[in-house]
Amino acid sequence: MKSEVAYKGTLNVRLGEGTHRRAAIYALTHNQSLNSFIDFAVQEKLAAYGKTEDKT
Repeated sequence: MKSEVAYKGTLNVRLGEGTHRRAAIYALTHNQSLNSFIDFAVQEKLAAYGKTEDKT
């Protein structure tokens, strides 16, 4: 996989209905947007995998 590909920062993700509901409720009760919650969750997973954050 090429790592030199330019990414826009947008991603359309399909979640199961229950996962979507739980994520939305979690974000709401923690004063976050759903997008911020998902972004953080992905960053957290990648950090555990040993990847570094790449903010451009």
